Amino acid sequence: MLKSFKTNIRLFVKKLRKLNYHNFLIFITTYVLIHNTFYALLLTKYNQSIASVLFLISGLLLLSYEFIDRKQYDLYARHIFTIILFFVSMMIYHAGWDAGFQYVLVATMTALFLPFYLPDYSKLNKKVLMTIGSCYVLVLMSRCIYGVFFPDQTPLLVFDSKTLTNIYCYNAFQAFVIIILFSYFYINRSKAFHDELTRRADFDELTGLYNRYALNQLLDDEIKKENEMVCIAILDIDFFKNINDTHGHNAGDKILKNISRIADSISNDIVVGRWGGEEFLLLSNKCNYKKFNKQLESLRKEIEHEQFVINKKSVHVTVSIGSTFTKNLTNKIDLIKEADDNLYKAKETGRNKLVTK
Repeated sequence: MLKSFKTNIRLFVKKLRKLNYHNFLIFITTYVLIHNTFYALLLTKYNQSIASVLFLISGLLLLSYEFIDRKQYDLYARHIFTIILFFVSMMIYHAGWDAGFQYVLVATMTALFLPFYLPDYSKLNKKVLMTIGSCYVLVLMSRCIYGVFFPDQTPLLVFDSKTLTNIYCYNAFQAFVIIILFSYFYINRSKAFHDELTRRADFDELTGLYNRYALNQLLDDEIKKENEMVCIAILDIDFFKNINDTHGHNAGDKILKNISRIADSISNDIVVGRWGGEEFLLLSNKCNYKKFNKQLESLRKEIEHEQFVINKKSVHVTVSIGSTFTKNLTNKIDLIKEADDNLYKAKETGRNKLVTK
């Protein structure tokens, strides 16, 4: 039984990780709707007027689904947080502190940060929501002040001892769940934002390969290692400017993507990145120089024989490559220059070839 419980928890956490904005908001709205309807049904035998107001609130909550469907996140946030503020304030006023609704209010304040994680949410609307959050604080403060000056005030809603205890425990538990749920969502989204920023910082947007910054970081890491062979090559697309001038820049982008795909699949031992423009840098510390050059030559031939189709026309594309190696990397600038010099020799002696050390 315990094993089954742990399995269900893992499945729940796994699904929670996959929740996007849209599904998460639907989940929260459904939770609030069920919670509100539960109290509406409970209060039907205690106070019909308050129960009717709660049923009305449940009806208003249904509008939240429409806002989510239309991706009107600003209206959604203001709508649902205003409803929660009204509901909790009303319940605190009528049921008193002993029912534990103040915990729900405190827990809901953690949800006020949600709009900062929503897309296309303006600064103005964030200020509006912070105003609503201030009202949450004022409600708590007013009840504290009221409790000091009127400590013996009898609540308008009087529950029997067992029901009051159950309500208190339920509110305290759900406040705990709300805090955990939103904290997990914030951490998960923050990690997603961090991963996205890392991707943008380290990877070229067009080709999906490492960019120049990331390649330099890899070379810096190799410098820290001692007595390790490092092979490096610079690949340049021949007459790439003519391709852009003749077929357009979109055609050039397509060529870059295709060559990136071919280069990235040539070997698991070689790291490929876009060095700049139509140049690519290839790096390896997992194979000897002879094997490295053999793989580079295979790459050159594969590109030479690849059928690049632009605007329903076949375009012949070739590349020139300059490679070199070192047995103990201490200066990446000199190593890159040596590979670049060999690339220059390849271009000066006819292009579509590999020049090695």
